[in-house]
Amino acid sequence: MHNLAEDFPAPDSWSGQDAEGGSDDVGSPAIARDSRRTVWLVYDGARVVDVRVNANWHARLGSVARLEAAFQEACAAGMLQLDAVAADDAPSLEGIVFDTLPELGPAALDAYLRMMDDHERAWQEALDAAATTRLDAAPAVRVVDGPVAVTLNPGGLPSSVQFEPRWIVAAQPGTIAASVLHAITQAQAQFEPTEHPLEDTLRAHELRHRVLLEGLRALIAGRR
Repeated sequence: MHNLAEDFPAPDSWSGQDAEGGSDDVGSPAIARDSRRTVWLVYDGARVVDVRVNANWHARLGSVARLEAAFQEACAAGMLQLDAVAADDAPSLEGIVFDTLPELGPAALDAYLRMMDDHERAWQEALDAAATTRLDAAPAVRVVDGPVAVTLNPGGLPSSVQFEPRWIVAAQPGTIAASVLHAITQAQAQFEPTEHPLEDTLRAHELRHRVLLEGLRALIAGRR
């Protein structure tokens, strides 16, 4: 394995002292770290755009294995945060006007509930079909880039980082961070996402479910 420091400049070593003061915006959905504040991953969407390694990582962790575990923990935190952001990115129903709803009454409510039942059955049938659709397992994406190896999960997010032991003994924190970022960038550039063939259908059913629920609220409240 060659030394990536020869290929591109490493960032300055970063002490993480701003993180100790809590001013590094760790709570942001775009930033993930390990519990000991040793490594940080900065995301732009699903892409990792910056990596930081505490200058005192060896004193804090004591071994390369623990540094790799810290990266794995930060990767897991990033996955969870990005999943939460994706859930919040569901299309907004604000502004939808239910101006064709009838006046609330037994017949109107019964018809609306039957329409919702029909949709629930269709949605369940789509879910059952999706569950029984055989998919080829997505190959694991593992890229060895110089002294750093990065593995991506099936969604294309980094899940683990491994180091060449002899290299990392002499590597500066800034070089480690730059090397990890370079390896993740290379891995994500090679990643080809796979999508379930019924994913669009399931999304359409979910959106229709949300619209129907909002329509039911409007019907009961008399909003037309």
